Formats: sequence, structure tokens, C-alpha cells
Amino acid sequence: MTENKANMTPNWADPDEIPDLSAPEWVEKFKSVKVKRGRPLATSKKVLQTLRLDPEVIDYFKGDDPKNWLTRINSTLSQLARGEVVLTPKAKRKNKKAA
Repeated sequence: MTENKANMTPNWADPDEIPDLSAPEWVEKFKSVKVKRGRPLATSKKVLQTLRLDPEVIDYFKGDDPKNWLTRINSTLSQLARGEVVLTPKAKRKNKKAA
């Protein structure tokens, strides 16, 4: 099986080629750079709110991909609030767990 693996050995640079980061020109460059840490600020802040939902609603939005289901709920409610979508009944999904 090892014949299919890619070469995992690191490509180390020659230590003589690495610049001295403690040199005055590098110290000045580091001082002039503004460091931005953390997540970028959102243009509109979200409000933390507790909401009770029926299990069917959660199952619907989790669907086959349970990742980011809260984002999908937020997106759907935002579109509904802006009038971009109209609620229409959908066909029921088959429950995989019942099989």
C-alpha cells in the first residue's frame, strides 16, 4: 500500500537562505503591520434568541446534511421576511429510520 502514498518528507529550506527576522529592517516592517485577529466583524450583528421548534421542522432542515442546519433556517426565514419566497406545502419525506 505504500506505493500509492505521496512523498511525505518535508522540503526544508537551507538555513542559510532564511532571513534574520531580528534584523532592524524586519523589526520595522513587523511594527508597521496592523494585526487583525479573530473572526472578521459582521456588517449586521445577529441576536441570540432561544426558539422552540417542532422535531419535524428540525428534521426537515437537517435533512441528509445535518451540518449548518441553523444557517439554512436563518436563510429561509430571512427570505420569507423579505417577501422573496412564499410558503407552499411540500411533499412529505420518507423517514429512513422507519425502514
